[in-house]
Amino acid sequence: MLLTTYGLTATPSAMLIDTDRILAAAPAAGAAEIADLVTRALQPRGRSTIARRALLFASATMVPTVISTRAMARGVTGANWRPKQVKFAGGWLCKQRYALCTKAACKPSPSDPNVVICRCVVEYGYSYGYKSCAERARVGKRLVSTFSTQNTNHHTRTMTCTPRAQWANCLDVDCEIDPRNPTHAVCRCKSVESGDFFTFGGNCDTSTCTSVIWSAATPPGVPFQAAMESIGLSVTLPKACPTGTDDDDLPPSVS
Repeated sequence: MLLTTYGLTATPSAMLIDTDRILAAAPAAGAAEIADLVTRALQPRGRSTIARRALLFASATMVPTVISTRAMARGVTGANWRPKQVKFAGGWLCKQRYALCTKAACKPSPSDPNVVICRCVVEYGYSYGYKSCAERARVGKRLVSTFSTQNTNHHTRTMTCTPRAQWANCLDVDCEIDPRNPTHAVCRCKSVESGDFFTFGGNCDTSTCTSVIWSAATPPGVPFQAAMESIGLSVTLPKACPTGTDDDDLPPSVS
């Protein structure tokens, strides 16, 4: 049955597809899940509204070869129905190769005071950014840096820096894969020197907030966690660094 390509095995079933014909949420089966899907579709996310989306309800006798064609175009398989690209809250969740700079310690560019050079890791999987997936696709040695929680573990912490200091904004910047070590990429990130910021680097040593140029972001970050949940995948964000309060075990405010 072609519908199983999208994980639709029951009647009634439903999918949420946006106006660009891109799967925008996990398929729902049964009245309760469909009701929840409709409720979430009616709730605006960023710039998106229900007026910009369409619900496609599918049963075992509906939606013929169109689904199969779109599934192949999106790289969806029966074993993994989840789409390779999802528009969410003004950005894109993409499953592809990308550069990840969440722990990178950076250095000033010798030629441009507005740029810092960060050595980042190359990953494959879901990440979030504001360039489209096509714009972020690898071309030769060129990659784009985006955000995810890959390269984190139970030891990783979110360190917040409050003193005014220089930090690197690496979201959506171009990077070049290191030909000597293809597991790393060199990214030309934007130099920033304003506001509080947070990073997954530093091992909670806040003295490095001013002695190291960390790849970082400003709260609340990007909606990576919510975007992953929209396709049925859960994400555990690194906990905040200890502060000596009862809030030590609360997750960071990144959404």
